[in-house]
Amino acid sequence: MSEFSTPVNQRSGSRLSEEDGISPYNASPFMIPPSPFMTRLGCGTGVNVYRFKREANENDMNLPGPSKRKNFLEEDFAYDEVLKVSWAIANALSYIHNENKLLHGDIKSGNVLIRGDFEAVKLCDFGVALRLKDDLSGLKNPGDKYIGTEPWKCKEALEGGVITDKADIFAFGLLIWEMLALNVPHVDLLADSDDEGDTGLTSDDEEDDGDCDTEEYLAALGTRPPLPNKFQTADSMMTPVIQLFCCCTSEDPKERPSAKDIVAALKPEILAKNIQCVQ
Repeated sequence: MSEFSTPVNQRSGSRLSEEDGISPYNASPFMIPPSPFMTRLGCGTGVNVYRFKREANENDMNLPGPSKRKNFLEEDFAYDEVLKVSWAIANALSYIHNENKLLHGDIKSGNVLIRGDFEAVKLCDFGVALRLKDDLSGLKNPGDKYIGTEPWKCKEALEGGVITDKADIFAFGLLIWEMLALNVPHVDLLADSDDEGDTGLTSDDEEDDGDCDTEEYLAALGTRPPLPNKFQTADSMMTPVIQLFCCCTSEDPKERPSAKDIVAALKPEILAKNIQCVQ
């Protein structure tokens, strides 16, 4: 991991099926349909990444899925689990970027499938994938638009810049952050600071200075969110993936590694720990 160092919406259908008669499900072995034997790492908003117990009291019954209260949290992700997901998704991105010349366009925990005890990790949902130029320096079709999901968008996507393979890399970095912080990027800026149990998704009838919160949230989009305090120490067990997270979430796309570089950097760690994971 010496290559990395920690520095001091609206969805639309994929255009892949419109060109050359290629179906998104056939363009790559990583494009797989939903399976009843796999579960999502997160469900769109990242809620499953929290590993909440499926319990609720009467005040939580209106919440979708697991309770949002932090005191229902069971446990953090182990280092090996974060490493397995990072390794599998980096390999998937390396394949689609270099072999298929495709941008996934919506990397987040909600689009990662897990089987069993992280025995298999798959990247899914290629519905907004876009074709890349052969050298990955931009989108092949000038009229294509990057969709993504707002909290995971990079600066160039938010500001109308050139979209390259590095847009996926930024979102990949935030996927790592999700597993460390157990939250959705930046949404804590929308939360009531007095309610530590909230995920950052405010209710419509909440009476607070929402305009100020919204400005903070919008200003933070496309930037590197801070890590929880427990990961700020230099001797953290998570240091290798923290370094990777920091490298991938640089605001300058030229400073982000390619997916192929990430695979090469992670490989020694995977071999040293003898980690087995079906991709």
